[in-house]
Amino acid sequence: MAPCAEALAGKPEGNGVLAQGGERVFASEKDLPEDAVAIDGVVYSLRGWNHPGGDQILLFGGNDVSVQYRMIHPFHSSGVVNKMPKIGVLESYRKDYTFGSAFEKELVEAVGKVVKPNQRFATPGFCMRLVFYISLYSVLIYNYVVYGSTWVLCAALGVSQALIGLNVQHDANHGAISRFPVVNGARSYSETSTGAEAYVQRFLGSGLI
Repeated sequence: MAPCAEALAGKPEGNGVLAQGGERVFASEKDLPEDAVAIDGVVYSLRGWNHPGGDQILLFGGNDVSVQYRMIHPFHSSGVVNKMPKIGVLESYRKDYTFGSAFEKELVEAVGKVVKPNQRFATPGFCMRLVFYISLYSVLIYNYVVYGSTWVLCAALGVSQALIGLNVQHDANHGAISRFPVVNGARSYSETSTGAEAYVQRFLGSGLI
């Protein structure tokens, strides 16, 4: 795919040096623009194409996301990343991790024996717990509104909020509930009704801060 015209036109974004052929060379990760990411030393624009997960991908802008990309997209082939418009390279790219090593393959094989292919996403047991957590919270909120607060009720509400946050929202933020991003996106906002903010939790969970 051709480089993103929006990223290359006009005033250069970030601190990259425009090299011959219209490709920028960025000295380090710190020089990346806010709407671009680096994967394995190659810089890609987050603009000019549609990401299945929507604009939340912009949370990763300005960073080397080699590790995060593999963590979130473990089953992508090597060519999938080329769907993003390439706008440059990192001059001083250093690999912090070795991918495709013998240890990694052995670990993946071991995990595959425990987590079967049909268990990678929400299982029937998880769905039952999901309904229980949300129903419990709804009942507690009803009692709070109708009968007022007590210390026991407040404690129970805290536990129910934690159950939703640590199970439903957490798994959805990591894309573990469904293979469809829109389903994970909807579930990730489940804790917004409890007073937490899903958008902030996604940013914290990305490992970028």
